[in-house]
Amino acid sequence: MNEKQSAKLQNFDASGQPSAWDGDLLGRQDDAEFLLRFIVSRVDERKRAGRRGSYVLNVDAEWGHGKTFFMRGLFEDIQKAEHPAVFIDAWKNDFGDDPYTHVISEIESYFKGFVEDDPKTGPQAKFKNVYKAVKSNAGKIFWTALKGGAKRATRYVIGESTDEIIEVVQTYTPEGGREIASGSFEEIEKSVTAVNDSIIDAFADKRMQEFEEAKQSLANFKTSLAELLRAFEEHTGKKLPLFLLIDELDRCRPTYAITMLERIKHLFDVDDVVFILSTDTQQISHAIRAIYGAGFESKRYLQRFFSRTYQLPKPSVDELVETLVADSGVDPDKWSSPGITPDHVSFLAKASYHFDMSLRDVKQSVDILLSLTTTWREKGKIELSLMYPLIFGFLSGQDIDNLGENGWLWRRAAQIDDWIENDVGSFDGFKRFNQFNKRGDVVLEFLRKLRQPLYETMRVQVSEGSAIPTYTVAYVDDQLKREYHLRFSNVVRETERGDMLKYPALIKHAGNLRIY
Repeated sequence: MNEKQSAKLQNFDASGQPSAWDGDLLGRQDDAEFLLRFIVSRVDERKRAGRRGSYVLNVDAEWGHGKTFFMRGLFEDIQKAEHPAVFIDAWKNDFGDDPYTHVISEIESYFKGFVEDDPKTGPQAKFKNVYKAVKSNAGKIFWTALKGGAKRATRYVIGESTDEIIEVVQTYTPEGGREIASGSFEEIEKSVTAVNDSIIDAFADKRMQEFEEAKQSLANFKTSLAELLRAFEEHTGKKLPLFLLIDELDRCRPTYAITMLERIKHLFDVDDVVFILSTDTQQISHAIRAIYGAGFESKRYLQRFFSRTYQLPKPSVDELVETLVADSGVDPDKWSSPGITPDHVSFLAKASYHFDMSLRDVKQSVDILLSLTTTWREKGKIELSLMYPLIFGFLSGQDIDNLGENGWLWRRAAQIDDWIENDVGSFDGFKRFNQFNKRGDVVLEFLRKLRQPLYETMRVQVSEGSAIPTYTVAYVDDQLKREYHLRFSNVVRETERGDMLKYPALIKHAGNLRIY
């Protein structure tokens, strides 16, 4: 871990409390500071230019690139800057039918905390009155889908059963027409032709009336929300705009995510309202196409909802690995990796690079490694130089059971010529050495030694004070000897083989838990 990363792990706010930016290994705080300055200034510019409505920013990044961490930190920064702010986890509530209820509930809950019990006059009373108006208008809003097929739909209902006829007649016809609904089935059957059009027309009129009422409720809601924001600023001294941060939208059901965007666009298009959404835009585009068809222009569709999109920078492999390991809570002391001063994160990052892993490969490989570490109960440590490449081989569809010279791992490790480390130091009892060694050779040395029983490694004797032939050989022998002593102490077990032979089977089990 470098000095900058170490400093960020000790991140406290002005009150001495831990900050949401603790452990900011990807440098996301700098992105948040820039975006907050940009949004506040841009909202002011838009108002001076006479542009109305809300501002919607999309924060785009793939899974595992720290979107939620970023949103939590940004939320904290907005609050410290004295702006009203609401944080919404969309995924936790996508079991409902309409995200409008979730959003308006969070807004109402936030403002409720500023309503005084019995304000008499002044800004406090004004704020409470406007708050009540917003709450009232919000409760009146509902979404009416009038597609021009009212008559056709009603004819279908009438033809379906007598119960539906009675319900429609009783609900949508004038008082005189309701007498029909109280008669026998034969009477209804005789009269249905005569009353069909009147029922249908009355139903259509009723729906049109509801639609107009919905439009008026929406207009009233927007007006009262705008008034609430102005009264809130006067009442509390907090600075507009109001920020609504919506996280995990790309994890929601596609229909729920689309509805959320529609509600933001149509219901909350009010001055001094800023929405910040976090999405994997590519993933949500695929979800939209899954609903509307492969030929649907999903990216252009999304552009209708976003004022701007901010692409979170892709993390380096080192940063990604360090973040995944740090966030997991697993115990890295269960690991072993080559190096006089082992640095497991650095080793995993370099192995990812030299085995040509994509970021997705790295995330999935580390995830499986972490799952294995959680369940690890063996006495020896997990040897990363063997385990990690085998995990990648499993994800790549390779035969990881074959650890011989004609197996995938042997061939792949033999091809790694450019991963060279300068090993400077000594093992106890041996002369100090300074060598350049290929890390691929560590893998090959393990594969060679695993062919023989562990006890064979114990019999290798090196005279006191002699130079080690190579660090690679010394490291492999040392790890195997440690495993033998931990498992059997001083008991002679001539036929037992190393636990590393179990790695392929363990990887397959843990692979069933991987994140796609």
